[in-house]
Amino acid sequence: MKIEKEIIVAIDPAWAKPYGVVVFKDDEVLEAELKDYSNLYYLLEFYCTNFYATIVIEEPYLGMNANTLLKLGYAVGGVILVLSLFDTEYKLIKPMHWKKYFGLTSKIVPKVRQEIKNQLCPKNFLQKPDIQDAYLMGRYYIEKVRK
Repeated sequence: MKIEKEIIVAIDPAWAKPYGVVVFKDDEVLEAELKDYSNLYYLLEFYCTNFYATIVIEEPYLGMNANTLLKLGYAVGGVILVLSLFDTEYKLIKPMHWKKYFGLTSKIVPKVRQEIKNQLCPKNFLQKPDIQDAYLMGRYYIEKVRK
């Protein structure tokens, strides 16, 4: 039996490193950490089978090269495959949308962009850019998309 509270799991996928994952309950951070693919499976299994969960995933984009896009596509596809096992809703969020919402456009110098992220995110997320991205994407979903 699922618990009535809505859980939002925001995932910043990665190819050669752990995924940034932030779990929100009642719009507050419940947990935030880096997860490799196998640990991500167990986290999704727990939240998808015990709660009404919405999974928010950053959509891959071309960025620097097609090879990176292909690898990130595999990473996102793996997450979606796992979610299909649990019949769980997911949303793909374009990075340009959540970054624009928080004023993190590509026109800003990377160092300044990181300073803005540091101000927007909880202090314990400093020096953890993948968790910061997952957190901001989750906040974007909560504040803009879900409403």
